[in-house]
Formats: sequence, C-alpha cells, structure tokens
Amino acid sequence: MRIYCDRQALAEAVNNVQRAVASKSALPALEGILLRASGSSLFLAGYDMELGITTAIEAQVKQAGDIVLSVKLFGDIVRAMS
Repeated sequence: MRIYCDRQALAEAVNNVQRAVASKSALPALEGILLRASGSSLFLAGYDMELGITTAIEAQVKQAGDIVLSVKLFGDIVRAMS
C-alpha cells in the first residue's frame, strides 16, 4: 500500500477513529486500526465489540491495499511526521 495524503487530515481521522479502539482486548485485531486504500480515498476504521467508528479522507493512492496497525503505534507515527 502506498498513499499520499494531507498529514493534518490523516491525524484528525486517526484521532477520531482511535476513540472506538479497545485498549486491551483478547482479540489483537480490536487493538488496531484498519486502513484501506483504494481509488482516491483512504478508509479508516476502529472497532471494539460495542462501538465502531469509520471515516474516509482524500488521498492519492499509488498502490491499493489493506492493513491493520496498532492504533497507538500508528498514532505516534502520524503525530511525529513533519
């Protein structure tokens, strides 16, 4: 997956979606954030067993793909980007 998008829009989307992600879960996938890049958008989703938050932002998708990343790690990386 290879994308180009506005850092501020990505940071806001991650902050919104991370509210739904479980901090400790028996299922490791529930501690992550789903990123799905296709067309001209990046879809982000976070779920726990009761709540789900999704959002999409505009992005230039050079290579489409899906991945689940640790929300804490990904959030730290996005905030540290210039």
